[in-house]
Amino acid sequence: KRGELHEAEDAARRALAERTRLIGPHAPHTMATLNNLALVLVDLGQWREAESAYRTAIAADAQTLGRDHPSYALGLTNLADMLHARWQLAEAEQLEREALQIFEAAYGRQQQEYVRTLSTLGLNLTMQGKYDQARPLATEAIERFKKLAPPDPLGLAAALSHFATLEHAVGHSAEAARLHRRAGELFRELHGPDSPLYARTLGTLGNLQRELSEFDE
Repeated sequence: KRGELHEAEDAARRALAERTRLIGPHAPHTMATLNNLALVLVDLGQWREAESAYRTAIAADAQTLGRDHPSYALGLTNLADMLHARWQLAEAEQLEREALQIFEAAYGRQQQEYVRTLSTLGLNLTMQGKYDQARPLATEAIERFKKLAPPDPLGLAAALSHFATLEHAVGHSAEAARLHRRAGELFRELHGPDSPLYARTLGTLGNLQRELSEFDE
């Protein structure tokens, strides 16, 4: 796995160098390649370089495409996802809210990037303990995922898992278990029984079921 990531990093660096040479260092396609490199760097745990790459791409897209362009918003969500992983939740929230406004203006609310960002923002608010703010976002995201065309079952599974995290945080363990169970079914259908997402969901579900058993006793 790590060897494959290093191969992907090398390929992304070569593509970045080639695009920089052919179309310039700040062209949108060059910045898209830089974003791809940053995604690989995150997987490798090279946080500092990944963050620098994301911020460079965002600044360039703001200049070349404008701060109302969906590609600029996508860069914001990429950086926000990384900040989530580093528990820099306040800045991630700010970026997600900005991206939501851009996606809504460009596409409306019934669109994949808008709904995915809505779900992630709900999880962010849950992680910050802002449960009353998180709930309407989490429920709206699930309902919108169910109506997306084309469907986004992976996004729906993630949204169910996010909502389960909220329900567990507020003490609704039985509902959290139900939501995690449904998310796990979707992860298994999409990626098979050996999927890390499915395995992680099963582990979380097992912990919840132990909590419920202890409560019943």
